[in-house]
Amino acid sequence: MDRRAAGLTKEKTRRGLPCWIGTQPVAGGSAPASIAGTIVLGAAETIAAFVAQRSLGYTGPQSASICSGMLDMKTANTSFCTPETMLIDCGYVELFRRRYGLKLGVAGWADYTSAKFPGIQAAYEKTLEALTVSHFTGIPPRGGSELLDCGKTFSPEQLLLNADMGSGLWQLATKPVVDDGTMGLQTILDVGSGLGKSALDSDFTIAHFRQFWYPKWFDRGVWRGDEHLDEGGLLSKLTEEYKAIKSVYKKPAVDRDRLHKARQVVERAKKHLLA
Repeated sequence: MDRRAAGLTKEKTRRGLPCWIGTQPVAGGSAPASIAGTIVLGAAETIAAFVAQRSLGYTGPQSASICSGMLDMKTANTSFCTPETMLIDCGYVELFRRRYGLKLGVAGWADYTSAKFPGIQAAYEKTLEALTVSHFTGIPPRGGSELLDCGKTFSPEQLLLNADMGSGLWQLATKPVVDDGTMGLQTILDVGSGLGKSALDSDFTIAHFRQFWYPKWFDRGVWRGDEHLDEGGLLSKLTEEYKAIKSVYKKPAVDRDRLHKARQVVERAKKHLLA
């Protein structure tokens, strides 16, 4: 811990507040260049922080998470969304679950992609992280936010795309309902072999089709030939959508008197609570 993190831990402990601990070992950098070695270092740092909390008198529940990285020997940059970092993160979670009965987490989720622009790499890395972390922690998958370049770059196009993809990932977290009302047995009997009939025009379809995921930006249409290859590229559509949203945005009207009073409350809090 640096001085700031140590001071924060001390003050939160003194006030009886829960204090979350984070560790970010980098294989080949701050940690050994192996999956097992990086798990060991991340676990050791977490346990040391837990011991520090207890030595300060904290008796509440303890929580922590890991966001491991891997030093890419080709570029000397750190990547947080490789197959190896996923194994490190999940191994760390499993270690504390099995040995100590603690349910710890993985930080960063699908935000720490190495991709610099929205595209295939960003989609692959965000999906890899979201589904892997969800599988090993039991937390519903999250598609991440608008961040690229290991969390350092904001992309409005990625924000729009993630909102769309994230809603699809959330579908994976739903528990299908299986009962007389959802099996559609009468529809199956009515359609029969499907010759001259389909479920498309059934009342059952009208009542249930809205539960499916219909992406806004993915093309589910038919192939229309080579002449349409460059028509309506995804990124250009996202850029136009962002510009359209920005063009109609209006800054909300703020009551200056109420804003002044709110700031006074903040100043009093700084003076009396943080003195």
